[in-house]
Amino acid sequence: SDLIPPRHDRYSEVSREVMEVLARWSPVVEQVSVDEAYLDLDGTERLHGTLDDAGRGIRAAVRSATGLTVSVGGAANKLVAKIASGAEKPNGLTIVAPGSEAAWLAPRKVGVIPGIGPVAQRVLRELEILTCGDLANAPDDHLLRRFGDRGPDLKLLALGVDDTPVDD
Repeated sequence: SDLIPPRHDRYSEVSREVMEVLARWSPVVEQVSVDEAYLDLDGTERLHGTLDDAGRGIRAAVRSATGLTVSVGGAANKLVAKIASGAEKPNGLTIVAPGSEAAWLAPRKVGVIPGIGPVAQRVLRELEILTCGDLANAPDDHLLRRFGDRGPDLKLLALGVDDTPVDD
């Protein structure tokens, strides 16, 4: 079978078009890869409505400008927004209300948390920690023993705690 060569120039062009659309929704857009970005929509409610309204609007605007579908996750922080954006692909829209992060994450597998890869998942499985809820409720000493200083941080992630700003 013939291989079709990748069209990096086209990916870059489409990525730029998508980022231009996103810039119309917020003055603060942090592009983290060719196909991923964070928008800080704080204070844009009068302009764009609720997060749900903004998410629907962004999906429609990207589709109109590029023909592409995008998945949108909305939340009070980057961590939960990233996980939410992957919750309903393709063309998904998942909004996690502020204050409901821990409850929303609880039934999800620990692997949805960025940075918890296969090795960490295996260690957590040995501790019978399979979901974010299990991790949020895990004894600190177990996590400290197996993950060192990073252990308590894993619990915070499982609770949906993230104070990383959106940097433009």
